[in-house]
Amino acid sequence: DALPISPVWDDTFSFLVKNPHEETLEMIVIDNGHGILGTMSVPLRDLLNAEGLTMDHWFRLKQSGTDSQVLMRLQLRILSSQHLVPEEDALNVASATLPSKSHPNYADQDLRHRTGYTDGAAGTQESPLGQIHLTIYVLEDEKKLVVVVHACRKLKLPSKEVPDTYVSLILQPDKYRATKKKTAVKKKSANPEFQEKFEWDMPLEEVKKRQLEISIKNGISSFMSRDRDVIGKVYIDLSQADLLNGLNQWFELKEEKGNI
Repeated sequence: DALPISPVWDDTFSFLVKNPHEETLEMIVIDNGHGILGTMSVPLRDLLNAEGLTMDHWFRLKQSGTDSQVLMRLQLRILSSQHLVPEEDALNVASATLPSKSHPNYADQDLRHRTGYTDGAAGTQESPLGQIHLTIYVLEDEKKLVVVVHACRKLKLPSKEVPDTYVSLILQPDKYRATKKKTAVKKKSANPEFQEKFEWDMPLEEVKKRQLEISIKNGISSFMSRDRDVIGKVYIDLSQADLLNGLNQWFELKEEKGNI
């Protein structure tokens, strides 16, 4: 008989979840080159009924031995705010910190009873260049800055041709551009959806010294000027942001540098 094995990974994975009542986490354990060792499915609605929206125990594997199990911690974490409309709701399934202890029931109530959403641009004059929807927060225990690029809307078209849009992110100051990241290119869209998450290993004290520079660009090269490839920019002073509670809103695009 084959000897039992007990591998240890200690890895963390995050997923954006739009409807925890209907979505399911599927996991497959694979022996590289030798096929499937086991499978597991967890309906995310089970997390909604769990204390603290957290499940932390051994899960039994299917299509495996009778004693095969995997130890996991699953947690729903809020990425939304009062500025989101329901169809733009974004949640995070991760091994992350719980919501603030000063509001122990906030996460449970907010996830189970979603009401009263308004548009994030309400009360402000819309930029003629368009807007970008971002979620920004810090996982303090894990010393990570997380930025989720959700979507852009009403982008100003530089010409009659609809742009191939992508988003570039960088933490300034960054002399060697080591923190630069970018999304995939969305073809022919003035209202592109990205739903991409980016992480930087950086403690909160360092994050507070940075400015997040977001550039929305046209992937179609311009022969006239490189500047015309930039549709708009957003500059966010992270020293002024409440990153532990997080930001989640639509930001107005600008042509010139300005703080938000």
